[in-house]
Amino acid sequence: MPGVQKPVLIKQLQHALTQGTKLADPRRLGSIPFEYAHLRNSIPTLMHGKRIAFGTITSEKSEIKTRRPFYPNVIYSFQRSNYLDMNVLLRLSTEALRQIERAGGLDSYLLTVDPEFVKDPCAIAFRKRVFEEFEKKKDELRRKEMDALKGFGPDYIMKLKENYWRFDTYLLKKK
Repeated sequence: MPGVQKPVLIKQLQHALTQGTKLADPRRLGSIPFEYAHLRNSIPTLMHGKRIAFGTITSEKSEIKTRRPFYPNVIYSFQRSNYLDMNVLLRLSTEALRQIERAGGLDSYLLTVDPEFVKDPCAIAFRKRVFEEFEKKKDELRRKEMDALKGFGPDYIMKLKENYWRFDTYLLKKK
């Protein structure tokens, strides 16, 4: 019957992995895209404080307690870095993804997040690159914003400059 699929043998899957054919799609290999599987250790990881937790499960009838792990919900996602002008493949917890969206993007998240939430060495190096690019482009970005805001009046611009100063001192404390 042409409509019935045969089960995939282990040898077929191994051959498909080496050849990169359709059998080796990401759903068979976990959530990481197959073409990035060999880069697994060099993908920045942002967990935002989430880690493996442990708890007990109690059976209903005999009330036997069993320890078990609770794993964080981890996804692989491409995020846009505007300062570096590139898309970055990240390993994220859903909490980190929520915080990135709340901050307004990956760059602003990395600039404002507490360093204790960025513990992965690859993510620390990426955060450092974003800080360096921010320092290079900071004056140019502010000049463009101030030119755009000239129509709002001098009081509003003074408040904005004061907030920029607070933001800069906040960033200096975080480094």
